[in-house]
Amino acid sequence: EPLALLREAEQAASNGRIPYARELLERLEGLSSPLYGPELRRKAAMLRCRCGISADIPEDNALLMKAERALKEKRFSDAERYLLARDHRDAHWHHLMAECRFQAEDYAAAKDHYHHCEEAFPVRQRLEICYRELEDFRMAYFYAKKG
Repeated sequence: EPLALLREAEQAASNGRIPYARELLERLEGLSSPLYGPELRRKAAMLRCRCGISADIPEDNALLMKAERALKEKRFSDAERYLLARDHRDAHWHHLMAECRFQAEDYAAAKDHYHHCEEAFPVRQRLEICYRELEDFRMAYFYAKKG
């Protein structure tokens, strides 16, 4: 149910139904479900910000959310700037940085970042493309078969 609530809230926000999205987010906050894990909580926090609900988000996470928004809006240099200002560099950070570098066609750097988040995110197809662009066809084939 937490995922369904979050999806419905996202849809409501996208359709301009902010009061309804806020109501759904409040219901989501009241849940105590093992399905409402860290990833869903992070997405809910981002949506709360989008809906104008103040959230207790450390500055480091705020930078990550700004980077995600910039990526969605295809403002890749802004996204990279936000990421570089962030102290904590986890798998999520590497995934977003990889996407920035991939869009800039810096496949060597993108590949390195994708490797840091390979276990947490579905990036095998991106790795295949990076290796193909770098003319490492053995590794491109490896990821094509794996993916």
